[in-house]
Amino acid sequence: MRLLHLSDIHFRSPDCENPTTDINQPYRTHLVQDVVELCRAGGRVDAILVGGDIAYKGAPEEYKVARAWLLDLAHQCGCDPDGIYVVPGNHDVDRGVCGRSLVIANAQAAIAGAAADGREGMMKGQLADAEAGQSLFKPLAAYNEFAAFFNCSVFPDRPFWKEDVDIGAGVRLRLFGLTSTLISGLDGRDDAPGRLYLGRLQTVLNPEQDVVNLVLCHHPPSWFIDADDTDDNVNARAKLQFFGHEHRQRCTPTAAYTRFRQVR
Repeated sequence: MRLLHLSDIHFRSPDCENPTTDINQPYRTHLVQDVVELCRAGGRVDAILVGGDIAYKGAPEEYKVARAWLLDLAHQCGCDPDGIYVVPGNHDVDRGVCGRSLVIANAQAAIAGAAADGREGMMKGQLADAEAGQSLFKPLAAYNEFAAFFNCSVFPDRPFWKEDVDIGAGVRLRLFGLTSTLISGLDGRDDAPGRLYLGRLQTVLNPEQDVVNLVLCHHPPSWFIDADDTDDNVNARAKLQFFGHEHRQRCTPTAAYTRFRQVR
């Protein structure tokens, strides 16, 4: 199975709406050309993993352009549109929505400010509450409308998605799309590592027989308050790990897992 990992593609309006004057368009054109060349040499792409920061400010018009570009990329590399998977990044959060809502601010602050041994319970409580749970996902409204086309939207009772793909010989690839932005967008929590929160409920990643777990997440573990727990759980349970955000290309193979950082 051949995977194409992209992250931090940052479609920024209004620039992205006019390819003739968008200074980032040449880079996207070269990227597509490189992918096509790789496919000529090695075969079609089976899945495209898009690791967040699809937009620049979470605006609907940015996602309109991004969707068209991703569908064209999929066509160019022989990937079925059903093979496109997306997760949100901090630039997919509409900060204007965050700043106008005390409910969002309170829900995020309750999770961020909880004691370490009570933070997971606090997050579950916020997600379960009708008003607070919905508020945590309001800044992702435009993203979720975009992601729904790829069956990758997230909401309070599905804060992450998973999908199984048969890869032959009785083995399944299980993809997990994690949401690293639940408390993103306020109080500078995006500005430095160790201030966001992922939570254990997203890293259960049950290691079943004949199942290869793959994790797709925007922020690497170091960006979370629960960095050690996240790192330990992901490393022990997911053989394939794809992260973005830091704008650095790295591949870290170990005996237990292989971790890829953003391709941009």
